[in-house]
Amino acid sequence: MDRTDISREYMHQVLEEGKKPASVFSFCKKAGMSEEDFYRHFSSLEHVRDAILSSFVRDTINRLQEEESYRSYGFREQVLAYFYTFTEGLLAQRSYLLLEFGNVHEPMQQFKALKQFRSEFMKVAEKLLETGISNGILKEVKFQKRLQQEALWMNLIAVFGFWLRDRSPEFEDTDAMIEKSLNLTLNLLEQNTLDKAIDLGRFLFGKAVS
Repeated sequence: MDRTDISREYMHQVLEEGKKPASVFSFCKKAGMSEEDFYRHFSSLEHVRDAILSSFVRDTINRLQEEESYRSYGFREQVLAYFYTFTEGLLAQRSYLLLEFGNVHEPMQQFKALKQFRSEFMKVAEKLLETGISNGILKEVKFQKRLQQEALWMNLIAVFGFWLRDRSPEFEDTDAMIEKSLNLTLNLLEQNTLDKAIDLGRFLFGKAVS
């Protein structure tokens, strides 16, 4: 089994049993593979969960980059397209995702612990921000860029957590959540708004230490 096969088998076992495997040993026994083979690809079952979410992030951007229309989008349009496409892609595995993450009460903390998921999205966020910089919407400042990536990451987690709880027809509430939350986030990321926030922070810090 390769990484993809193990990930598929993991999702299958979660769906069949209604819960995640108790241990690597029990997972491997049901999968008909040795623990040695498992550890060649993953360090733990948590690592498998992380890889599954990471694949959604990666598949989304790969799918979009194949579309000619996406490549012509501006910064805002690319960000919105990514988030809409990401949630659409989750639908095929919604039953698994609900079993695995449906009872998460603090998604910001839970998903942040999945380092590969976070790392993969931060790469996507960097590409999206590069579009904003090239369009002159964002300023190319290293300190700001990291904050901008974090803002998009927090938005993704908020949307994912909302989508897991969404019971509206055709997930129209999630679509509304994406539009409203991203419009707010992107307004804050715009060059003038962020500059003003940083200037205010510098002023307040100066007053605090003077």
